[in-house]
Amino acid sequence: GVSIDDRVAALFPFEYKHQCSRRRNQRYALVDAGFVVAVPKSVDAAEAACMTRLYMTAFQSIQLGMNEPRDRYDLNLLNGVSILVQNGNTDLGQAVIELA
Repeated sequence: GVSIDDRVAALFPFEYKHQCSRRRNQRYALVDAGFVVAVPKSVDAAEAACMTRLYMTAFQSIQLGMNEPRDRYDLNLLNGVSILVQNGNTDLGQAVIELA
């Protein structure tokens, strides 16, 4: 979890897209606590922003590949399932491999 004064990065899912279309690079944002991840003090703010964007893209790519929307976000979603990761040597490919 996170506490007051923790460094955090927000993950904006698709349903927030219409709400923040004019304020993409703001310093402060109001999001649900479930979309916030803690950022260690040793990680630079720019690195944290890149990593959250990268892993969110990987996560959403996996989730959007599912046939049934009701199956999304299930912790056991990929058990026993094979997926093909093209360009697995890229940063995004590595994130997909790690999450899968």
